[in-house]
Amino acid sequence: MMKIARAVGTLLAGSSIAVMGLAAEAQAQGPPTANQTIHLDNVTEIQVGVFACTGQESRDLLTDTGVIHVTTFSDGTVHYTGTLHGTVAADFVPADGTTDFTGTFLEHFHGSGQLNPDGSPFGKATLSFELNGSITFADGSTVKIHENDHTVFDSSGIPKLDFSRISCR
Repeated sequence: MMKIARAVGTLLAGSSIAVMGLAAEAQAQGPPTANQTIHLDNVTEIQVGVFACTGQESRDLLTDTGVIHVTTFSDGTVHYTGTLHGTVAADFVPADGTTDFTGTFLEHFHGSGQLNPDGSPFGKATLSFELNGSITFADGSTVKIHENDHTVFDSSGIPKLDFSRISCR
């Protein structure tokens, strides 16, 4: 499909949790200083991405519904988890205004790390993402998609483990 994890980051860009996926993992001390639950209800976003099953670039209209939980600790550690389900309608680029495929998806993501006071990440971090989806093309053919991503960042914020696997059947 497209990189839904990136879409979620864009979707949350106006929120203070947008950068948490790159934050650093640390041992949290003491009780949480903040717990936040964000509910998304039919939130739409347009993005341009590459459909992994064909390699074609597409203009995608995503509609997400779900929940994201964020816990912040006094040492700056942030833990988050979220589950979203939604729909996608896409037009292959160059976009001609017709829908080339539609689909549904369910995604789960989580991570942990630390943030500087300005919201920028530092140090070690983890980010995991899983997506299951079903796409129907304009000609009626279908494809099932499974994506699994996991990234571990070192103390400099550089990815040291970056695993991504997408299967289309």
